[in-house]
Amino acid sequence: MKTTTVLAPVLAASLMLAPPASAHAQEGEELFAQSFDVGADAVLDVDVADADVSIASRGGAGVEVRVLVDGRDGDDGRELFEAMRFEATVTGNTLRVRATDPQMGRDWWRAGRWASVTIALAAPEGSALDIRTGDGDIQVADFSGVVSLRSSDGDVTAGRLSGGRVEIQTSDGDISAGLLDGAETSVRTGDGDVELTVAGGSLEASSGDGDLWVELDDPAEVRLRTGDGDITIRAPATLAADLDLEGEDLDMDGAFRLQGRIGDDRVTGSLNGGGPILEARTGDGTITLEAR
Repeated sequence: MKTTTVLAPVLAASLMLAPPASAHAQEGEELFAQSFDVGADAVLDVDVADADVSIASRGGAGVEVRVLVDGRDGDDGRELFEAMRFEATVTGNTLRVRATDPQMGRDWWRAGRWASVTIALAAPEGSALDIRTGDGDIQVADFSGVVSLRSSDGDVTAGRLSGGRVEIQTSDGDISAGLLDGAETSVRTGDGDVELTVAGGSLEASSGDGDLWVELDDPAEVRLRTGDGDITIRAPATLAADLDLEGEDLDMDGAFRLQGRIGDDRVTGSLNGGGPILEARTGDGTITLEAR
């Protein structure tokens, strides 16, 4: 079993990896850059306390890791990065990236100092992503593989995710995905909005206190819930589904052929002869079903 550990150097060695500042002026100063050989079935296990994370796909079998810092000046960014105790560890085909809470203290921020850290990874298609950040945003470009994205206090944005199970969760942020085409998708936010396009597979999406906007193509079963927000569903008028909508107000496009029951706060029945379940619930909002 091969094990490789790369600790973020302090700081002279890491700066040797950085190109001239102008090369990355638009995204910050690069303080770490390393390529890891983890095989074709790579697993990315990322757990960072206070950083943004971005994921892109690449050809080949290696995983590239870069750390970019931005701040009021270069010293602030480097000081924050050093305090995070960044490290990357490879065991077999698993790359583990860790960074602790820098704990700069209120006096550091009150002094007008400011910095942010972005961990940017590029991995081959088919890799498994397990990404966690405590206080940052997560961005994933088009990617195929098993995906788990979790942020405690940030937004999660994705392009097209396909090929396996997808799990996205944030406690206090928004979630958006350009296209979900996996076998099974679970999306949850405690206090944010959700915007998704679903081409296939099953979907469970919920928000404690936000709006849900979902466009459907040809999904398996779909279950949507929000405690105190609106739900908008766009789908082809030919969508075949078993419908169950419940909310304060309901607005259903007349282009859909429904055989069932329409009440003041609930609609049940079959669309175009029935099919997989399409269920939506809101406690104090409006559910709108629009024909695309």
